[in-house]
Amino acid sequence: MSRCDFGGAELRECTFSSCRFDETNFTGANLERTLFFSCQGAGVCFENAQAENVRFAKGDGRSSFERANFRGARLEQACLGDTSLAASDFRGAVANGAIFSSSNLSGARLDGVPLRGAKFDRAVLLRTSFVAADLMEADLMRARAFGANFRFANLFGAGTLRMRLDAGTNFDGANLEGVKFIQPVKEDPSGSAP
Repeated sequence: MSRCDFGGAELRECTFSSCRFDETNFTGANLERTLFFSCQGAGVCFENAQAENVRFAKGDGRSSFERANFRGARLEQACLGDTSLAASDFRGAVANGAIFSSSNLSGARLDGVPLRGAKFDRAVLLRTSFVAADLMEADLMRARAFGANFRFANLFGAGTLRMRLDAGTNFDGANLEGVKFIQPVKEDPSGSAP
């Protein structure tokens, strides 16, 4: 299904299993409650897609959508856990309550994205940008946030237990009210603790 054009298509509650989606276009498609099971693709465009409750599941294979464009997508309550989303662009999306648990978001752009109550537990957030994002009450426990940029982000009440940070992690101007950095582990990106 690589390079197929599903722009504006009604794909609500569809199931895609073990599909390859390189440079596939889902711009403006309705993907509400759609399941992508063991699917992969690079450069997939989900711009302005209606993707509430969409699910990416790895099954026995892997789930990978690196360099994907999620700009302007509706991702409320989406389940994108255990998926490689490295270098993806989420700017302009709405992802309150979305699940990114154990996902790789290295180099992803989530600047200004509403992410209230989103789950990033055990996610890889290497050089991920959350500038001015709304992470109120988000779960960042055990996330690896080396070099992540939370400048001016709202982290009010976010869970940060054992969140891994380094000297490049930026909280300049962030709202950290109610945040408890309990036993934060400071490491370098190679994974060795000081």
